[in-house]
Amino acid sequence: MNALDQLRIGLSQANTRLRRESFSSARPMAELARKVERRFGVGAAPDKDVIAAAVRQFSRSRQVDSFREVKLACFGIATEVLPERILLLRDPRLVGELLHIVGELRPQARKFRRCFQALMSVYFEYQPKDGNSEIRQSWNQIREFLSAGVASIRHEAMPEWAETVVEHSNLFGDDPCARYGQAVLDGNLSHVRDVFTRIGIATNSWVQTDVFMGAVRAACDSDDQRFKSHIDGLLVLLRANPAIQFQGIKRILDRYARMDSHGEHTALSIFATELLGNPLLISNVPRWDGVSSEARTMVSDWLKRKLIGQFFELLSQDGATASRRVKFWAEYVSVIESVWFVLGSGARSNWNPDFKKLRSLMGDQALNLEGATSGNNAFVMKIGRLLVVEFGETGNAAYLFDGGNPPFSLRGALRLREDLKHARNLGSLKHFDGHEKWEEKFRRAIAEHAGITKERVSYSGGNRNPSNGRQTGLAGESGGVFAPREFDQLLRSFCAERGLRFIDQRAEGGKLVVYANADNPKISGTLGQWGFKFERRNSVWIKDR
Repeated sequence: MNALDQLRIGLSQANTRLRRESFSSARPMAELARKVERRFGVGAAPDKDVIAAAVRQFSRSRQVDSFREVKLACFGIATEVLPERILLLRDPRLVGELLHIVGELRPQARKFRRCFQALMSVYFEYQPKDGNSEIRQSWNQIREFLSAGVASIRHEAMPEWAETVVEHSNLFGDDPCARYGQAVLDGNLSHVRDVFTRIGIATNSWVQTDVFMGAVRAACDSDDQRFKSHIDGLLVLLRANPAIQFQGIKRILDRYARMDSHGEHTALSIFATELLGNPLLISNVPRWDGVSSEARTMVSDWLKRKLIGQFFELLSQDGATASRRVKFWAEYVSVIESVWFVLGSGARSNWNPDFKKLRSLMGDQALNLEGATSGNNAFVMKIGRLLVVEFGETGNAAYLFDGGNPPFSLRGALRLREDLKHARNLGSLKHFDGHEKWEEKFRRAIAEHAGITKERVSYSGGNRNPSNGRQTGLAGESGGVFAPREFDQLLRSFCAERGLRFIDQRAEGGKLVVYANADNPKISGTLGQWGFKFERRNSVWIKDR
């Protein structure tokens, strides 16, 4: 026997031993296959082209020739097939016929489960918004079919997803996610997510979104103390889930405003203004749509108190008197309808983070102060028909003006002496104590010119809903609205420069209408300041007179 023969014999023996050791039994592979099937079911979603062919066939013939075609049609029930634009969901009758065919598979548990899983994946992936559409009717049929079909997937050894579905059949009910809202609030989010993973619910499914809104609803339905304890956690939840931020924050704000005591919640105020904008700005009206007037007023009052403090802390050089001015004007927060900052060149060019945030927060109501020292700034408040102008630099008196006919327009740039200290004022008041404190002199002047007494301020400040329907700082009868001098000419120029169409029917007893949406904050802010109200349905701005 030569060396080559010995090599052949050695290789043959090695191959025999390898086959015997590694492939003698198929049991391990079979056991692994059973585990995979138990956990995930059988197979993945079929190829899109194969699904499209089955959808076309069923749409044309309204019949299926095999179980495979039934399963494929179930997978494709919410898929639009091009170029024909076939979408089975648009035809409730066709969907009903397909569900009837699937229903006849109930005696064959494994086949029924495969179709059930395909329909379930569609149900969890797609939720129509229109409650009266044909697509919604089809979707509701699928939901009802799945709800009734849960009992039929219980037979034989069930895969893990089916066992989990049986335990969570509420997912096919009228309020599918109510069960999980409280669980999320109680800190069991990971358990809820594990349930959804086992069923096969994707992270971008409407179910996940609805669960988080369920947590918001559960918190808002609880008593004041329990609700308040959940706010910080709810804000973390909203930040992590942009899809529910607007809906969630509006519900939380409305619930907070209904509390017997709703002092400022700093984190809630910051998140609301970051998301919805400054409620004092006309340009933000569309973003606050859907928030109750009580909640808007509440946040507006929080913001005004903050702005008053920031003006005298950041923009004032009147250190000794500043704290007294902050305290005094804080008393009037509930009756201050709107505020403006008129910034000197120093504040406008200061890139300190606090100054940047302040300018951003004020938007179009941060105006420019000209003809003054770089460090001087002004703070303008509207209280009823009274305009109050406070200055930051020491020694400047506060000036009072008739808000119904001011000698300046609160837009763009204002001059110190020609505007904010105009001779046509109602008087000026200094922050010096004499035989009485300066605060008392200010209170008398406000009562005289605005008809607002200390008693009325105390009543409004203590009232649970002080606005009585007033939308603080927004476009309304009294909310920061000023028609500039030579208004008609200015409006024509304003519209012409921006290519806006307007109709003036005031001479016939009608209204002044400007055709513009609310997307441009500059346009929205200016029209709002001039007394226009935005009508969302027709996307126009309307002024009665």
